Amino acid sequence: MTRDLYRPEIDGLRAIAVVSVLLSHTFPSILPGGFVGVDIFFVISGFLITRLIFKDLQEKSFSIWLFYQRRIRRIFPALCVVLMTCLVFGWVILTPAEYELFGTHLAASAGFVPNIIFWKEAGYFDKEAITKPLLHLWSLGVEEQFYLVWPIVLLLGYQLCSQNLARLLGVCLLLCLGSLALSVSIMFSSPVTDFYSPLTRFWELGIGGCLALSISLNSPNNLKPATNLPMNTINLLGLGSLMMAFWMINDQRVFPGLWALLPCIGTALILFATNNRASTQAIGIQQLLSSKVLVSLGLISYPLYLWHWPLLSFARILEGQAISVTSRLVIIALSLVLAWLTYQFLEKPIRRQGSKKVAKFLLILMLILLAVGIVLRKQDGFKNRNLGLMQADPTTMVVGEHRKMIMRTCHISDQIPADLDCFEDVRDPVRYAILGDSKAEALFYGLTTVSSAQGRWLLIDGIHPPALNSASQNAYLAKSQQAYSIIENSPTIQVVAITSSLRGIFQIDKLKGFIQSQGNSEEEFKVYSALISRLEASGKKVIFVIDNPTFPDPTSCISGGLTSSQILNTILSRQANPNCQYSYTEYLQGTKPYRDWVNRLQQVHPQLTVFDTAPILCNINENHCGTYEKNQFLYSYSDHISDYAAKKIGVILTPIVDNLVKTP
Repeated sequence: MTRDLYRPEIDGLRAIAVVSVLLSHTFPSILPGGFVGVDIFFVISGFLITRLIFKDLQEKSFSIWLFYQRRIRRIFPALCVVLMTCLVFGWVILTPAEYELFGTHLAASAGFVPNIIFWKEAGYFDKEAITKPLLHLWSLGVEEQFYLVWPIVLLLGYQLCSQNLARLLGVCLLLCLGSLALSVSIMFSSPVTDFYSPLTRFWELGIGGCLALSISLNSPNNLKPATNLPMNTINLLGLGSLMMAFWMINDQRVFPGLWALLPCIGTALILFATNNRASTQAIGIQQLLSSKVLVSLGLISYPLYLWHWPLLSFARILEGQAISVTSRLVIIALSLVLAWLTYQFLEKPIRRQGSKKVAKFLLILMLILLAVGIVLRKQDGFKNRNLGLMQADPTTMVVGEHRKMIMRTCHISDQIPADLDCFEDVRDPVRYAILGDSKAEALFYGLTTVSSAQGRWLLIDGIHPPALNSASQNAYLAKSQQAYSIIENSPTIQVVAITSSLRGIFQIDKLKGFIQSQGNSEEEFKVYSALISRLEASGKKVIFVIDNPTFPDPTSCISGGLTSSQILNTILSRQANPNCQYSYTEYLQGTKPYRDWVNRLQQVHPQLTVFDTAPILCNINENHCGTYEKNQFLYSYSDHISDYAAKKIGVILTPIVDNLVKTP
């Protein structure tokens, strides 16, 4: 930014934005809506960049290539250092599967499309956010995608509307309104798309851009506001909007949508009110935002934003559980130190130099990082790294590894609703069906692998026993009803295994899976009982598979080191979450209401076969339940079993099922 355009109060506003994000990520209870600091950054960025572009257009000195050179010198230096640091630490800390995923994120970040990748990854199978070291770069992706389009819009608009530049402002306002309308229209139906899509975030940067255009069109130096409101009143309205956003918005709100108006309008009001330096009305707020502390933080806000999240993420991965207060305070301090060093010894020298060669070098370095990310992905995170010092092999933390070889689309797929998964063993005869939620899918792979020629398995997952009356039947339950009816009427299916998660019946503690309250268990009992009656009436043998023990995500249960260096393995050794193991007795006590519930089902349906997975997954003799055994992980993701565990269960369950068919 040229010195005549520099405004210290904007750095003060940047400081508020980055501190709010930092507090939100480290101590969310203090500032639940602090993540809207990103939206403040968007408005500031749109304002500053548009002002620079418009100034160059007026002076007839604007060049697309020079614009991107400036962006490269501004964005790339700190980003390259952070990406390279994460690459090194990832090698030491992350398992092959985690490092492979990191490679995808590295390539996406170097290509400035991380928001698109995280958008595609979001969903049921997504990893916990804090375990993704580069997740925070989604905002950088949105910003740079905006600047692929915005300079061209301004350049063409300036040329086409040269006789009446107010039309250019009108076009930009219409684009922003369209983007906001799109965001609001999908905020409930597609909240993930609304969050990550550049189209639904365009207006946030655009609102800053429109403000800059409005100021520039009214006066080269000052905007003579068409309002009688004192500037301090406008400033206070802006600050009030930001404060409301910080404390009214939280991760339970659908965001951005209409809620994003609070931080964006608030930021725009402050930029508007502090623009008129000749006015004495705004001096109070300007002095606050121009204070030495805030300006100093604002100057390092970009590297501070880049550093804080990877430090938090790697700390969470190493500790295996919620980061301690001490660790969070250390991370804040370390982030500040690294940000200051990055600003003083990297960003400032590069900005002063302003060389084309520097921009080209940084561009080449970023392309190299992109290539490295692709290699990490292609090489499966380098599985040949030293894993012998870990308590179990993390490469066994998989489910459905050989799915393409062992299954095919089921023979009744044309009767199944299109958005339901239906697969079966590639071998005949298919006589058994396993139905339920994602727990059914995890078990299906093991059953298929060890099944006998007596009968093979078919899977329909993502379904739930239908409601007892049509008035309670939603679209999801209607599809489930259709799927169960097809199985019920199938002459080839002789045995049906019902597998559903405990958390779908009772309210449970997410860490251990122990029951906290009855939840909707009584209503669930009725629908499961009705389903069993229907299946038995159609001549099917029915098995109810008791859900497996629940633990934290298995990646938090990894412990040990990943290198051959004893020093590194000591300093950067991963610690397992303490909830990754408990006694078998504790498990039985914690799930007693569920087991009583299953026993009631069996009493109502004497022909029902109940199969318990816990004695297979736990060591009853040693009174111990855990996430691994014999160097093999029993779990793959979340509370789902691995292929190894599914095979263990399949070996025991297969002869039971085969005997059911033989029994008249």
